[in-house]
Amino acid sequence: MIFAVEEINRDPALLPNLTLGFLAADTCRSDGTTLGAALAMVSGKEASVVGTECGTTPEVPVIIGDAHSSASMVVAQTLGPFDLPMVSYFATCACLSDTWRYPSFFRTVPSDAFQARGMAKLL
Repeated sequence: MIFAVEEINRDPALLPNLTLGFLAADTCRSDGTTLGAALAMVSGKEASVVGTECGTTPEVPVIIGDAHSSASMVVAQTLGPFDLPMVSYFATCACLSDTWRYPSFFRTVPSDAFQARGMAKLL
């Protein structure tokens, strides 16, 4: 992700007059730590955001992660009412497909339900 952000920022033709920033947090495979990091980011309490100007509170338009379904459920359910999107690259629990409980959760991988059906069709 860091590489992608840096490459996009290097090319002024991709996003003119816009610089992407990021904050990476080690969630230590803990639901509580994950939620704490997400809340610190969206509340502006996290000071070490790369690519922001000094003295300004960065706008967090999206949270990318967590890899674990349980941590993703905690963060997505907490931030969902604020319409803050969360995109997970590895959370596969079918329960995260419930758009009523997780209205702003998205993923880049299929849920376990689709993976199971796909494997069954291969057999």
